Amino acid sequence: EWKSKKYDYRYNFDNESQRVIIYGDMGYANNRILNNINDEVSQNSIDFILHLGDLAYNFEDYFGTTSDLFFSNIEKIASETPYMAIPGNHEHYNNFSFYKHVFNMPLKSQFDNLFYNLDKPPIKFININSEVYYFDSLKPTIKTQTNFIKTQITNINRSKFPWLIVTAHRPMYCSSDDNDYCTRWKTDPLRLALEEILFTSNTTLYISGHEHNYERICPIFNGRCQDNMSNLESYYNLNGLYPIHLITGAAGNKEHLSDFVESPPQFSIFRKCDYGYGLLYANYTHLVWKQKGTNGNVIDRFVITN
Repeated sequence: EWKSKKYDYRYNFDNESQRVIIYGDMGYANNRILNNINDEVSQNSIDFILHLGDLAYNFEDYFGTTSDLFFSNIEKIASETPYMAIPGNHEHYNNFSFYKHVFNMPLKSQFDNLFYNLDKPPIKFININSEVYYFDSLKPTIKTQTNFIKTQITNINRSKFPWLIVTAHRPMYCSSDDNDYCTRWKTDPLRLALEEILFTSNTTLYISGHEHNYERICPIFNGRCQDNMSNLESYYNLNGLYPIHLITGAAGNKEHLSDFVESPPQFSIFRKCDYGYGLLYANYTHLVWKQKGTNGNVIDRFVITN
């Protein structure tokens, strides 16, 4: 339950609903949100946690002891709430072998934990591996993953799953000052490969990490914001809404935060260089997103009405 001055976000999430904590880029050192996540899990009914890649920093460091320390850190919350993960660039060691073997995500026997779906009515999550476009060792899996995404989207029942959410480690758009691929979105291989699929399938949200900050991108396709859909706290017309892109990669790690370019591009609705994590609430009529900081304050929020 939370409010703004303009909108009342108190909705009934008791039945047929999902509550999910989402963040990327949380390491062992400089972990800034662990206490918050422990509190959220203890005080609220959280259905699962989704870690959008870059775990531990790095599993193999110090002869693997960093992985032991990281898993000890999340042991309490992972024992109480399903802890789901997808790979990021920091899992690349030895062709992602540590990541492939340490987790047990859905469809592991088919796809080595690299991508999978979570069908959690009213949300369908398609959690993909963005790294296939940036690491040569993974490029043979591009076709398999693309076919998987298309199959999942083709067979989706939008009456059962009105909200389609695609997650990956890397964003397609961003305004960070680090010259990452998302700052050069016109030539980004991830966006070129998948954005049209997201658009034509009426994807609700694309959520990523990688950039160590928080940024909300307008409902967007091919670099253009949907008309009259910028700087809003409330969105309507689910069937006609372009995908909204979110970056929540500021959970905390030894690389610290990522700064932004001084003048944001037109597609950047809200951005904050601060540690935090995302909370997603959805039932069959409303989807609510809020980004929270380490002091518990709400940094950004919006609602989509079905």
